[in-house]
Amino acid sequence: MCLLEATLPGPFCLAAVPHQSGSDADVQVLLSVSPGKFVSTTLAMDDLAYEVLLETGIRIQSLPVWQSEWEHSKRYSNPHLLKNIAREGIWLSGNRDFFTGYPPII
Repeated sequence: MCLLEATLPGPFCLAAVPHQSGSDADVQVLLSVSPGKFVSTTLAMDDLAYEVLLETGIRIQSLPVWQSEWEHSKRYSNPHLLKNIAREGIWLSGNRDFFTGYPPII
């Protein structure tokens, strides 16, 4: 997997509230490789998230999205989710324009 970008999906993410023990953070992860198996990719990310939980007490819930799904969001299983992430998400690179125009507005 090659990480292109990660976002905290919206205003109710961890970045918008003070950190508390037991907090969780939703993270959408944009991957550059061809779409893979969703479940096995999610499980691999969960393994990494478990390490974060042990070290920080923060539970990470990740959503893998492949670049082709992002670019063709109308074909994604939940296109409105991607639209909301594009509109409201906090881009961890700090560059909201990283994928200007993606996903296409539905």
